[in-house]
Amino acid sequence: MYAADVPTKEDLSHAGCPVECVGQRPGLDQWLKLHYIPVGAPAWGAAADTLEDSTSDFGISALAATLETVARKYAF
Repeated sequence: MYAADVPTKEDLSHAGCPVECVGQRPGLDQWLKLHYIPVGAPAWGAAADTLEDSTSDFGISALAATLETVARKYAF
């Protein structure tokens, strides 16, 4: 869960982008602030990463709901 909502320095780095970004969730800071990945953010592709992050956050939310972790469910 930590990697889902706390950006690392690798997530903020443009190293390797757009082919092999070094972070687990490239552009995570932008995702948390804007709820989409803008063009120019460290990412493989802005639209693709936005879809991936929204799907990932939905999955985390669904898992939290089954575990009855209300705070986590609504965080995502």
